[in-house]
Amino acid sequence: MPQSDQPLKLLPGRSPQQLALTLELLAGVTSFATSTIGSLLNAEVSRVPWGTTLVIITCITHDALVAQLEDIAAAGRQVVLISLAEKPPTQLLPGITVYHIPEFDLEETTVISPELRAL
Repeated sequence: MPQSDQPLKLLPGRSPQQLALTLELLAGVTSFATSTIGSLLNAEVSRVPWGTTLVIITCITHDALVAQLEDIAAAGRQVVLISLAEKPPTQLLPGITVYHIPEFDLEETTVISPELRAL
């Protein structure tokens, strides 16, 4: 719920209004965190329907988060990591598509993906 201490939740949908609902929720996001991203993932990943792609957007890509995302991907979930950190992740993350967007500069966006590294 925007402007509260509760996580934002939006069920998957194919409605034409889905994008508008998503953007409305994102507009209410603040920089005040009530828990870690790791504890949020622990609490919610089992509730996410199979086939759903988990998209994690963070400016801090620490080892514990990377390990957790690798475990989620190894369990068969589709995971995308969007890193806003100054430097991109240094290791290849099997089964995880990684986008690095430093300082929100879309012209310098780097795609780090196992599929693209093989080309």
